[in-house]
Amino acid sequence: MLVVGGLGLYGLRDVSEGLSRYLREAEEVFLEPYTSVLPGFTLEEFERRYGKRPRLLERRDLEEGGGEVVLRAAGGALTVFLTIGNPLVATTHSYLIVEARKRGIETVLLPAPSVIDGVILETGIHVYKIGGVATLVFPEPEYGYYPVSTYEVACKNLERGVHTLLLLDLKVEKGVYMSLSDAAAVLIELEERIGRGVFRDDTLLIGVARAASPDAAVYVERLRGMLDVEPGPPPHTLVVPGLLHESEIEYLSSRWGVEKEVLYSWNSVVKTRYMSTRDT
Repeated sequence: MLVVGGLGLYGLRDVSEGLSRYLREAEEVFLEPYTSVLPGFTLEEFERRYGKRPRLLERRDLEEGGGEVVLRAAGGALTVFLTIGNPLVATTHSYLIVEARKRGIETVLLPAPSVIDGVILETGIHVYKIGGVATLVFPEPEYGYYPVSTYEVACKNLERGVHTLLLLDLKVEKGVYMSLSDAAAVLIELEERIGRGVFRDDTLLIGVARAASPDAAVYVERLRGMLDVEPGPPPHTLVVPGLLHESEIEYLSSRWGVEKEVLYSWNSVVKTRYMSTRDT
């Protein structure tokens, strides 16, 4: 049997009772730690709670090896495959599940809070007002690569008045983590190259650090102001807000002390600058 489960967003706090039961019974436990960061997590605490230490997988084990090491184990014993957050949000492990079923291996999927849940929790933005989600990666100018598609996603969302959730680049195995200030710098560079007015100096951004962790922090800044934010350790996530509902404004104001006038002013910008282009 293959059990695919999520650890959630902080330590072992979000592990469900169902997943805990399988972890205690499992003969093999694998953890994929390279696509995100889990604040408050230690292998020592995991071993104390469940009596075993998970085997850490590298990117090549899944992407190059096709997850064969996990599938072989699951073919003969109860095996748990763990991810940070929700197993099928932000990064897709559906191939592993599909391949297991092709081989006649019973599969169980157990969810946990994802980064989307964490951002909603911290900012109060409405889930039905989140448009296309995109990953913002570091440019590679030596190869002529810039994340233009991410710029396009934000542009289309603003024209619809909906929010853009930007997942920031992580290369955990290399110790590379895009911060909120890094992200702002990349957006400025994209605007300079593309020049369609999506990321101007007065563009409002909502930065979230360590969503749903005890030391979570939210920063509401204009684009250039986000360059100076020092939010501490990763993971970080960025929201480009569209039209903010009154209840979203109240939430940001009451929880994080954001001045309402800043948010109302941004709504006016979205209506006049972006949404007016929908029919052109």
